[in-house]
Amino acid sequence: MSVVAGTTLFAMLAVRRSPSPLLRHFALQTSGLGLVVAVLGAAAWRGVALRDFAAATRLERWLWVAICFEIVLVAIGLSVATFSWVTGRRLGGIGAGVGMIVQGLALLALDLDLVSILI
Repeated sequence: MSVVAGTTLFAMLAVRRSPSPLLRHFALQTSGLGLVVAVLGAAAWRGVALRDFAAATRLERWLWVAICFEIVLVAIGLSVATFSWVTGRRLGGIGAGVGMIVQGLALLALDLDLVSILI
């Protein structure tokens, strides 16, 4: 969804010839992170096998690692957006930071939901 949403927003900005750096960088960040997650998911999909207890335990451990990375992603996005605002209200940086925050929170919610099912 992130790839589709980001690409659609970027295309709409291109068609309207809108010079909004905030929306352009938000769209690029959302598409880029979505593409990375899609590639990682496709690579992991190839190794999917029937799950047993050991595999479920490995999945849970991996999810906790992913949750930590997503918290870091949200913190980095918050830092980028805040720094861009404080150092001159640079809308491109704010858009990129907000894109990281939105992507990180969405992935965090999905992973926490899956962990709650496994526990």
